[in-house]
Amino acid sequence: MAWNIHLTTMELKYVQDTPVTFDLERLKDKTEKMLSENNCGWPVYNRLLHNPVEDAVYVDGDQIPK
Repeated sequence: MAWNIHLTTMELKYVQDTPVTFDLERLKDKTEKMLSENNCGWPVYNRLLHNPVEDAVYVDGDQIPK
């Protein structure tokens, strides 16, 4: 089911793109992993799926300023 349809069906469309839908802890975990490992997968939002796709891109440790 497309995410927008799901939100509308569940009467949750009003929360889309609001701070409650942002996972700050996950961002912190991914950032720490990216800084500590040489190669780290990063999610990317897919507009066709209306959902994030895990590990859609990989960030090389050389790309990260330390």
